[in-house]
Amino acid sequence: MYNPGMSMKSRLVSFIENNTRAIMRGSNAVEGFIRSRWQLTSLWLRENCSLRPFLLQLACLVAIYASFRRWPEMPVGFAIGAAGVVAAGMTIRDGHWKAVEKFLWIVIVSALWAMDVHNIFREQRTHIVEQKAVSDSLKDTQFKLTDAQKKLSAAISQLDIISKNQEKTLELTTENLNQLTGGGGFCYIDFTHFVVGPRLINAGKYPLHAISVTIKDSAEGKKLFDKIPQAQFHPEWNLQRDYGTLAEVTVRLGDLGPFDSVPAPSIPILQRDHEKTLDIIFAVGNEYVVQRTCLKNATNSLPPNYLLAAATKVTTRGKLRKLDVDPNYPKETNGEIGCFSLKTK
Repeated sequence: MYNPGMSMKSRLVSFIENNTRAIMRGSNAVEGFIRSRWQLTSLWLRENCSLRPFLLQLACLVAIYASFRRWPEMPVGFAIGAAGVVAAGMTIRDGHWKAVEKFLWIVIVSALWAMDVHNIFREQRTHIVEQKAVSDSLKDTQFKLTDAQKKLSAAISQLDIISKNQEKTLELTTENLNQLTGGGGFCYIDFTHFVVGPRLINAGKYPLHAISVTIKDSAEGKKLFDKIPQAQFHPEWNLQRDYGTLAEVTVRLGDLGPFDSVPAPSIPILQRDHEKTLDIIFAVGNEYVVQRTCLKNATNSLPPNYLLAAATKVTTRGKLRKLDVDPNYPKETNGEIGCFSLKTK
């Protein structure tokens, strides 16, 4: 009987004591139902399958599940190969398998097939991910290469600009240097191509600055040297003066423009009209120009009014720069000039 003053535990104990028989009957009914179901299930299993094959099939299913859970990187084809082994094993008792056993083998083969399909899709997804990673890497590499090519092109363009500027600077520097030094040009004295007399000619396209020239007449110098023993008997002779005006003279000529020509200096060593050989050395900055000119009576001239013909050879640093022989210059029988060789370097 319900008493409001009783606790929950007391009420539960009272309820169990009052309903013990009903609980026992319910428990016995459930136990009997389970026993009857188990007996029916056991009878059904004994009729439709054998114990050992059944346990083997259960072990196969457990192995399949364990492999699926514990072996996520199973190679493609392994499960379908196992299914082939199972199918081959089924043929051993072909005709003796019971209905449940056949069904379980079909489940096992299907599970293995499903596992292999899962592995195929897994491999495919992995392949897609790897392909995407490779593609992304290639795109990133291509982007970096493109950026590097742009930077390289920009650097090359800058180098081209710098190179062109350097070339222009070098050209200007070279041009300025040539304007100051004469650019490797040379000058010489032409004795016969001008009616008005010898002229100093610049054969180069750059101006020549601070030209000085030393002119020697070796034959005249020898004549004066031979007079030295007799000089004591001729006080009127001034051999030193004559040597400085007739045998060897140094003159400053100044500047000469590009391809320019001016009259040669008015000095006795150049104005005496007779056969002679002159050695002329021009000093132009740090460059020396060596000229040898032979003046002889022309073949088409008659005495006493001989006309002089010239043969001229000009060199710088041993390199021939000019060789000019008048057509009416009298050559040796072997064709040589006489005062210098026609052979050139």
